Amino acid sequence: MKEALRLNEQRGKTATIFIEITIGSCLLNLSIGFLIAILLMHGGGKTGNFVMENYHKSVYYLTRFTTYLFLVAFISSIVTFIRWLRRAYYNLDVLTKECVYDDSWVAKVWFIPFLNLYRPYGLMKELYEKTDEYLFEQYMLSDTDEVYFERLKAGILKWWWTVNILYVSVFTLELITPSMLFGLMGIGIFGLLKVGLLVLSGVLLISIIKSYQKAEKLIYAINQSV
Repeated sequence: MKEALRLNEQRGKTATIFIEITIGSCLLNLSIGFLIAILLMHGGGKTGNFVMENYHKSVYYLTRFTTYLFLVAFISSIVTFIRWLRRAYYNLDVLTKECVYDDSWVAKVWFIPFLNLYRPYGLMKELYEKTDEYLFEQYMLSDTDEVYFERLKAGILKWWWTVNILYVSVFTLELITPSMLFGLMGIGIFGLLKVGLLVLSGVLLISIIKSYQKAEKLIYAINQSV
């Protein structure tokens, strides 16, 4: 007896929401950082200036809040994305019986050093390409006159994974290099690079999830009509 497909729409929506919160909190943190830099340059918050001291306290607590919000959202986005990806990969295996790995491997591979630098991209590419092949085959076998426009294009995965590797590289370089070698300007540049890459990665990932969700709707429709 053929295994039933498992619903995955809600997992995709949850992952997308947490990615959006991650992007928002990241940009908010950047804005607060610029505000603090401007205050420091203008010499705000001198002893005895009650208004500026309280203003600095407000900015400090706001920074702590947005930092915690970012960490919670970032970790949650990773967990929910992996759950979504695992369910999508499981459904693909139910449909094709041609998946290279077991769906549990989809979760494990992200946490294995060195292997997590390339294997997740391979899994994502396999998911996109085999799903697209399945849908195109179903379209060719059907009697519909409609053209199959919603093809899954794996090219976006290359850009997304390249941005991720660049982010990890910048983060690692900043981590292992003494901050005194860069100075305040260098630290600021690293911060901007990390924010830019993280936001771009998030935007691309949202696009990837939403594109695949369109394919999932077609898959469910095909299997309900069989």
